[in-house]
Amino acid sequence: MILVLATSQAGKRHQNFVNLVLAVFVGSMISSCVSHKQLLILDKGRILDGDSVAIANLPRTYIQPDDRLLIRVSAFDPETAEPFNQNLIMGNRQGGGNSNNGGGNQGNSNINQAMIGNLVDNNGNIEFPVIGTIQLAGLSLETAKTKMYDLLDPYLTNYSVDIQILNRRITVSGEVNDPGVVQLDRNKISLIEAIERAGGLTTYSNRTNVLVIREIEEGRQYARLNLKDRSIVDSPYYYVMPNDVIYLEPVKQKTFTTQEGFFRGLAIFTSLISTVAIIVAFTR
Repeated sequence: MILVLATSQAGKRHQNFVNLVLAVFVGSMISSCVSHKQLLILDKGRILDGDSVAIANLPRTYIQPDDRLLIRVSAFDPETAEPFNQNLIMGNRQGGGNSNNGGGNQGNSNINQAMIGNLVDNNGNIEFPVIGTIQLAGLSLETAKTKMYDLLDPYLTNYSVDIQILNRRITVSGEVNDPGVVQLDRNKISLIEAIERAGGLTTYSNRTNVLVIREIEEGRQYARLNLKDRSIVDSPYYYVMPNDVIYLEPVKQKTFTTQEGFFRGLAIFTSLISTVAIIVAFTR
């Protein structure tokens, strides 16, 4: 009878030990999972309804050093505008090939882009045909266009000026599916669209702490944004600017998915099981 009772008690202790090990294992697995709420964006803060709200944070692009500007002068008499478009003509001749090739070859496109237009130097100047040195850094595209009209008025009548930044781009890195350089094809691109252009958020992207680094004339700015907060649409960083760097850090759960994190977790788990086994052995 005593032997049966002792065997029964040993069996219970063994079962309790197994249950404890399973509980620890299941708990560690659950802690390494990303919840559904963590995957959502724009799910916190004021409710977004159908009311129209004025957009107060529309982006305004300013010309910076290292920008490559496409300044195209068009006139009723094309020959009068041709001397001011020499950089465009030379670029098209040297670039060669068919510029209407839909997707085209990215390498050739980059070479052609580097040959045309006007590069803003470190002092904020460009060298423009006929006119010479022009200071444009720090000006918005609208203000720069007005300045070009003032400079061209003595030479032309019935003409128009168009200014574009050819190398408009941002960098998106970290927890996105296709990190790298993203080309901007228009002025108004939101942070969310920029992330989608980089392949979208991964499962392990920390949506509550997105870093945006922005260079302006006064220096460098840093901002931390929460993609889950609906008020992000009112942030001055909601619309990206050329040369922005966007970094999405991983959540803690990703540690368990890496090889280093797995072995570290395995070591901790093994140590915990050993400790539990010692405690059970001494309490018999």
